[in-house]
Amino acid sequence: MRKIAAHTLQQWGHQKRDSYIGALFDTFERLSATPQIATRVDEIRKGYQKFPQGSHVIFFRASELHDIEIIRVLHNRMDADAQLSSP
Repeated sequence: MRKIAAHTLQQWGHQKRDSYIGALFDTFERLSATPQIATRVDEIRKGYQKFPQGSHVIFFRASELHDIEIIRVLHNRMDADAQLSSP
């Protein structure tokens, strides 16, 4: 998140950074409440799900305690298989 925030600040300024990071955190909350809206990606790693937000894709897994664990937030141009498939 720090890298995303720093890049957004450098490219587009404070207001855009705050808005973009806020949207990511809002999406984290939404996914925590309704993880079923995301796409399962068991082919990458069993139990993982993904959901797009802006120029990024949020990878997470849901727990039985109605919570989620954010695994990675990757730019949508990144190779998710390469970034997430190894332990």
